[in-house]
Amino acid sequence: MIIQARSSLFKITLCIGVVFVLGLPINTLPKIFVLLMVFMRFSLGDHFSVQAFSRSLPLLALAWGMHSFWPTLSIQEGHHIFLPHQESYVKRALGKDYGALLEEFSVYYKDHEGFVTKRSFENIPGDGQGDKKDFSFSADGLWGDKPQFSRIADHINFNSMETLRLGEMGKKRYNFYDANSFLSRKFMPYFVFYEINPSMFHTTLCASGHIFLSDHMKFHPLQGKCITFDSQHVGQRVLGVFISPQVPLSMSLTQHSFLSHGVRDFLISLVFVGFLLSFGWKSFSLRSFAIPGFSMVAVFLGCWIFSPHLLTGYPNLPGGGDGLTYTGFGKEMLESLNRGDWMNFFKGAEPIYYYMPGMSYFRAIEQYFFGETHYGYVLVLWCIPIIVYNFLSMLFPKRWATILWVFFLFTPIFERFGFAFYHFIKLANKGFAEPIGYGLFIMAMTYLLPGIDKIRNDISSGRLFWAGLSLAASIFFRPNLAPLVLVLSGFVSFEFLKARRWIPLLTYGAGVGMTLLIPLHNWVFGGQLVLLTSSAAIDNNMHVSPLIYGQGLMEIFSGTFKGPHLEKVLIHLEHWNHLTDIYRLIPLAVLIWRGFSKTTSPCIRCLSWIGITGQILLLFYVPGGRYSYLAWMLTFLVFLEWFSHPNRVIDFFKKKLTLKKCVSE
Repeated sequence: MIIQARSSLFKITLCIGVVFVLGLPINTLPKIFVLLMVFMRFSLGDHFSVQAFSRSLPLLALAWGMHSFWPTLSIQEGHHIFLPHQESYVKRALGKDYGALLEEFSVYYKDHEGFVTKRSFENIPGDGQGDKKDFSFSADGLWGDKPQFSRIADHINFNSMETLRLGEMGKKRYNFYDANSFLSRKFMPYFVFYEINPSMFHTTLCASGHIFLSDHMKFHPLQGKCITFDSQHVGQRVLGVFISPQVPLSMSLTQHSFLSHGVRDFLISLVFVGFLLSFGWKSFSLRSFAIPGFSMVAVFLGCWIFSPHLLTGYPNLPGGGDGLTYTGFGKEMLESLNRGDWMNFFKGAEPIYYYMPGMSYFRAIEQYFFGETHYGYVLVLWCIPIIVYNFLSMLFPKRWATILWVFFLFTPIFERFGFAFYHFIKLANKGFAEPIGYGLFIMAMTYLLPGIDKIRNDISSGRLFWAGLSLAASIFFRPNLAPLVLVLSGFVSFEFLKARRWIPLLTYGAGVGMTLLIPLHNWVFGGQLVLLTSSAAIDNNMHVSPLIYGQGLMEIFSGTFKGPHLEKVLIHLEHWNHLTDIYRLIPLAVLIWRGFSKTTSPCIRCLSWIGITGQILLLFYVPGGRYSYLAWMLTFLVFLEWFSHPNRVIDFFKKKLTLKKCVSE
């Protein structure tokens, strides 16, 4: 008997079972690696026999038993960011020893070149506001036993805020530009302590930096670099304090036993390898395995090159950027969810959306399941190359699609057209929403565009709904995609109306209609009817309005070629396409021609008009960087689709030559 793995319900059930066995949160590298392997295996689309399924259950049970009953450390941890002049747990705990730390802080930030005070000491970002608790809230503490302080750790091994996974630095109260403060986000003072308990007997802690050990009454500087814990240390605390990079802080706990968490995670990973092998590997092709496999290689390689802490810790996002704002909103929403305050969670930290709405919810949900990591975004990054490959396979022959996909994945050759995977990794590292929004939009186009050519008129209503929902979600993450979604929906709806296919049209409309949740949110929580976001027309987003273009034309007609409006338009156009990128105008010309040509297939005509719409938006809004990647990528691919048919290109030039000959005669 065969069970079809293509069944979504069957796949979801298996994945939920694996997540249950791994245990939430999924916040370690072995866990996310196993989860990626499981997703990759179940995405291959082959059939599973009942026998194979029954063989896998004992292995799944063994992995659950190892995770649940393997003796591991259980260490109460407390941590927080603090400013030395403020009242804090460290100040109260250290007493007279605190003066030396305060002196180090004052000397370093007064004398160190590059940290010139640009604000008064009383106006440091976050000063006098925000969290007044001794210990910060940690998403790692949501699952399992309730922590007394921040979370319960099963190991100690860090040398920075990032490797400590100190999620407090992601709160919006610390979202400041380094240039506007004498503090640097990379070197914010913080502390961490661990309470010693019997599970830590016969373990050795080696540390460097400002390390203190309590004797039940007060803290004293730790004598020596290492200490082995025994029964006399139970109830004591070991405290580490970071003040400046001149005295770096690090701690590493060594278990003198094979029962360490690292050994457990390694053995569980091996069990899961056996679990995946038990389903058999004969019924799928090497190509089907290569796409998700190389996608995973590209993600791990790209993260390791551009942002190792996406894999090994908690990324310290750049201050002053939108990415940190989304993370801060997500933390506020997660704390509301933890308190059972669902109304504030759905409110999303903004009564009227100003920033990208979906990213705050994504960050909250990511922290709920993945703790103080960005592993949710790592999973998204793994999906993006697969989505791009399917999209390329729709447009090009298999060989062309594969070659282009390899270029996209591993080279920067076409990066000026936004066609480079490392762009997505760098954007994810900064916490921006574009990779998710663009990925959802491309995935929806992959479903919908073939249907416009009547190739897939048998597309199911379920897929149409999910395609529409993906488009709605893409707007939720990037509202500037709304005009592109409108163009695509217009082409799709026209074909359905022409074919009198009412049910698919209604199904698709139900999916894409979820976009209305955005204005509904703004009306319910903000009392105003704002269609998308209130920042749509601010100067930081709309650099050149249609009015300025009109005023620039008037300056030309009046002979004022150096007028302020014309100058602003020219600067904007230079940012849109600099002279060094003049070659991009050739694909752009092909894009426009294919959008208007009667010989262009409906599918490519629709894609061309989506690209044209994206380019028109760039003429008014921010014209470069992450805002422009999708428009230039579609421009490039429409050009390549035309160029990939040599006969079509030759016929085009033959017609032009024939026309010139007739005119000359």
